[in-house]
Amino acid sequence: MYFINNVYFINNVYFINNLQIITSQAEKINEMAAVMKTAAALDEENELKEKEAFHSLKEENATLREIVNIANKYGSLNKECSVESKTVQTDPPID
Repeated sequence: MYFINNVYFINNVYFINNLQIITSQAEKINEMAAVMKTAAALDEENELKEKEAFHSLKEENATLREIVNIANKYGSLNKECSVESKTVQTDPPID
């Protein structure tokens, strides 16, 4: 009887130890899944913002091209505008 109780006790300890390991791993997996879900949501949000910005810039570009075409058509553009060599449009004038 002592041997059976002892084996039962060892099996119980082994089972409890394995259960704790499995529970700990399950918690870690759940944490990782939550982090991945958050990362995916942020990525999707950033992608949506980029698409919106691209669409907005595309519309603005089309509108500006239309304005330039109209100005060209009716001759309201200054054909003799000075062109300066700049690496960036926001650079100050070169003297």
